[in-house]
Amino acid sequence: MRYIPQVMSLFFLLIGLQLHAQMRDKTIFHYKDGSVFIGTVLKENSQSAQVRITTSDTINISKPLIKKLYRNLLFFPNGKYHFTKGIFGSVSHAFGGNSRNGSYQMQVLLGYHHNESLDYGIGIGYNANTTRIIGIWSNPHFFHTFLYARYYPWADKKVRPFVSMSLGAGFAIPTWRGNDFSDGLYMQPAIGLKFPTKKPGSCTLSIGQMLQRTTGSLSETDFLGNTSSSAFKMFLNRTMLTFTTEFR
Repeated sequence: MRYIPQVMSLFFLLIGLQLHAQMRDKTIFHYKDGSVFIGTVLKENSQSAQVRITTSDTINISKPLIKKLYRNLLFFPNGKYHFTKGIFGSVSHAFGGNSRNGSYQMQVLLGYHHNESLDYGIGIGYNANTTRIIGIWSNPHFFHTFLYARYYPWADKKVRPFVSMSLGAGFAIPTWRGNDFSDGLYMQPAIGLKFPTKKPGSCTLSIGQMLQRTTGSLSETDFLGNTSSSAFKMFLNRTMLTFTTEFR
């Protein structure tokens, strides 16, 4: 927790940087012979597309010769880009706390780039925790289902700052310790940075707060064989550092 002010300072410093000029609404055409063309589609039909390429020349692209193409790109001079429309998927891994009192989280998301500034989607995930509740060590595990939204306040940057929110439900998974946890509300607000690549994908790094509502009871047996149980009601609250790989 003591590192959060430093992380926040770095985050807002990066927001202020004018990183690179960008080119909007670009399309990348990959020909079957290995040729690559990058430009803006002026008009097209089923057989060809008229394209203004990055040198400002206008060429005709033959669609039967295309192996693959990527549309709706925010393109940068070094060849890296962000998608601004279309379906995407992502896989994320998150870590929080420490070895004795920590959390691990893996999530899979199916999302949609609505425009340059907004992404949204639905996801599922697995969350494992080690924590001490009312004096008893426990291992609450949850299966998450959630809605997701991500907003880019400075969408034209090469490294794009964002704020995001996951909101859904956590379903308790029984563990070997026999601890009893209930299902409950799950939410995870976060801030982060999205990094472009030269491939149809990207990477993000974010820091957020994982909140999982749960109630239940814990039991513990001492060395004499006596078992004690205690009830609780709580929000499991963890600062999580998340690494995400996004793909098309």
